[in-house]
Amino acid sequence: LIRPKQGTFFSYEQKYEAEALAEELCPAPISPELTKLVQTLSLTAHAAVGARHVSRTDLIIDAEGRPYFLEINTIPGMTKHSLLPKMLATDHSSLSLQLERWISETMIYS
Repeated sequence: LIRPKQGTFFSYEQKYEAEALAEELCPAPISPELTKLVQTLSLTAHAAVGARHVSRTDLIIDAEGRPYFLEINTIPGMTKHSLLPKMLATDHSSLSLQLERWISETMIYS
């Protein structure tokens, strides 16, 4: 979950120019029901575009808790400041371990 500290919208400046202007909360502090819905929507988008190992689906959740699809990113950021390593850490994994798994799987299917 990315939440701007000021205003309603998440701007370029909040993302890239000043870490103090936005919070990145991982895992997101949302209900188990909303978590399941967001995961289902994300997996559906992942399958729809034919993504294989990783993708990041961006959604907006309105005040009533309804998710709206924005985009799917099939090459999400992989720096230490990116969300992917943070998401993997919540599952007690790491980017390097996951990359090794994906490479191994790719070699098997090649």
